[in-house]
Amino acid sequence: MSILLWICQGLLALLFVLIGVMKIALPIPKLSENMKWVLDFPSLAVRGIGTLEIILGIAILLPRFMGTVPISISVYAGYGIAAIMIGAIITHAARGEYPFIAMNVIVLAMALVVSFYIIK
Repeated sequence: MSILLWICQGLLALLFVLIGVMKIALPIPKLSENMKWVLDFPSLAVRGIGTLEIILGIAILLPRFMGTVPISISVYAGYGIAAIMIGAIITHAARGEYPFIAMNVIVLAMALVVSFYIIK
């Protein structure tokens, strides 16, 4: 199970840091080519979500690489990622973008696996 935990944490970290950087760095019109939902939100909200995703992506792995950081940070980061995924599922469902929900559910499950396994 430890290898599965490492894989889940690594994938979540990579995904959230990369997606977060995109939401911060790209102009909203360019971002909306692949993420239509950004047009429904103020640009400050999109940038805020991106910033939060970067922070959570780093926090999910931080305790693994720094012995002085409490392991509970990864647990809370997992819960934060799960909360973002629940918001994404609600947003995609409201917009009728059902194919995107499957990926959100997978990421949600990975975040919860990480959080619950670390607690044990």
